Amino acid sequence: MISSILRDERLAFWDRLIRGERIEQAEFDGLISRLAHDASDDERAGTVLLFAVAQYREKMRPSSRWRLQAALWYWFSQTGTLDRPARFTPSRLRGAGLADLAGLHLTWPEVMKAQGKNPNDYSPLKRIEKDLMALVEEQWIALFGKQPPSRQQTSS
Repeated sequence: MISSILRDERLAFWDRLIRGERIEQAEFDGLISRLAHDASDDERAGTVLLFAVAQYREKMRPSSRWRLQAALWYWFSQTGTLDRPARFTPSRLRGAGLADLAGLHLTWPEVMKAQGKNPNDYSPLKRIEKDLMALVEEQWIALFGKQPPSRQQTSS
């Protein structure tokens, strides 16, 4: 039951982040409080990642937030079975949400073109991945007082 509720709440938050919307810390409080008691490590990991992305967005300069949005478009387009309309154009991504992206299986160059940026520049994606990995670990330790499970296994 808790897994279903957490998943639904996370999906709503992800949709907002994909659309470039801000999420206030107070909105996360209820979600985070349920993690400590009833959630599995997988549920915790999904929620900590969401929290880290929202925090990362707030730390970015507004003029740089397109990078995070591009990464989210790319990652979430990889979910689901390939389902791309025959006449798909990357310009359709403006205003896209989670449901619009699922199954598109976009390439990074397509996402960058949709953002009006250099399609051969992978540096924003690599930088965001690196920054988020560190932030997720930091948030996990802050919330649960120990290393994330995957780090515990590799450091043992």
